[in-house]
Amino acid sequence: MEEEKMTTYFEKLIKEAGQKDMEDIFFVPRKKEEVVYEVTFKSREDERISVAELSYVEGMEALEEILEKAGLIFQKKTSQLGDFVYFDEENSKEITCRVSVLRDIFGMFSAAVRLLSVVSTTERKQDRPYEKLSDYDISKKDLDIFMTRLRSNPFCCFLGKNIQKRDKFAELVTSKAFDSVQTSTVFSIEEVEGNRKHNMMQFKVDPLSGFTYDSLLNLLKRHPKSVIYLENVESTERAQAAVDAYNMGFNVITTSDDTGKFFDEMRKHSRYKDNNDSSLMICFIDVDKL
Repeated sequence: MEEEKMTTYFEKLIKEAGQKDMEDIFFVPRKKEEVVYEVTFKSREDERISVAELSYVEGMEALEEILEKAGLIFQKKTSQLGDFVYFDEENSKEITCRVSVLRDIFGMFSAAVRLLSVVSTTERKQDRPYEKLSDYDISKKDLDIFMTRLRSNPFCCFLGKNIQKRDKFAELVTSKAFDSVQTSTVFSIEEVEGNRKHNMMQFKVDPLSGFTYDSLLNLLKRHPKSVIYLENVESTERAQAAVDAYNMGFNVITTSDDTGKFFDEMRKHSRYKDNNDSSLMICFIDVDKL
């Protein structure tokens, strides 16, 4: 299969998954008479839907394209995480995807592509880059209120469906809020190597190198009055890290799609107490209203 044709197929796959509100796209190798790749959708209700069966060559070409879109290296032998944004111009959609690529001991690759968000580009102002605070509809008074909330509340969460807008605003406000607080350091714990964040020290979770959430938090707790910054708390593991950081005495700042999804993940963590319990009061900031 030619690269252009495979690219068209993969883009069609992302479009279809977005239109059907699917949560994941899986590429999994299966040994039949020869190795093939099964392509499967997973719905948000955890239903598995068979989409296609690709030859080994077609499957590897698809994986190579996925890695390229996520800025990863195909030849790397370890498992990898990355993300990318696909612009579906035909349907005016912006689809943010997270990629997880695994390699087994026999050198076989599989991939999971999670659709983190599907945003209508016609519902937001496309000429606003959201790269600085002046790009947001926020007054100095409201900005000061947000920064005061971050400094005074031990657990804050920025909410928003537009991931790019939400996470950039959270980063900018957090950076500004603690820029003049000399006794506090903001530590960003990330699963994917992203852009440089101003006024933050960034650490990447890499279990193969011994850097798990637990080991990083235990290392960082030596710095008193510090802030743990966790974007995209959409998995149980990151929710667990957020609660653990809070229990260890850190101020915690997170981002998420909505309160329902956020609490669904938080409640999966055995040491989390419901928000009705005064032991963990979370301050929410809605970025979609800006």
